[in-house]
Amino acid sequence: DKRGVKYVRRIVDEVMSLMGVSEVAEVQLAWCELMHDIGLKTRLSSLGINTTSERGRIIDRVNVERLGNNPRLVSRSDAASILVAVA
Repeated sequence: DKRGVKYVRRIVDEVMSLMGVSEVAEVQLAWCELMHDIGLKTRLSSLGINTTSERGRIIDRVNVERLGNNPRLVSRSDAASILVAVA
C-alpha cells in the first residue's frame, strides 16, 4: 500500500479489534465463523464451483483496477492459489 506499513498495520489492528481477536492468525477463524453465523458459504464447492476451468473464469472476471486498492500485489497465479485454497 502506498500509504506505508504503519497505515496497513493500523488498519489490520482496527479489523482485529472489531473482530474481537488479538492475533492475526485468529482473523481467518473469526471471519469464517462470522460467515457461517450469517449463512454464507465458505467453500467454492458448496456453490457448485469445482473445476480449474470454473475458477479460471472467476479470475478472468476480476477487476484488476480494484485490486490496486489491495495492500499486497496479487498476480493471476496468486488468485488461482487463493481460489484453490477455498475450493
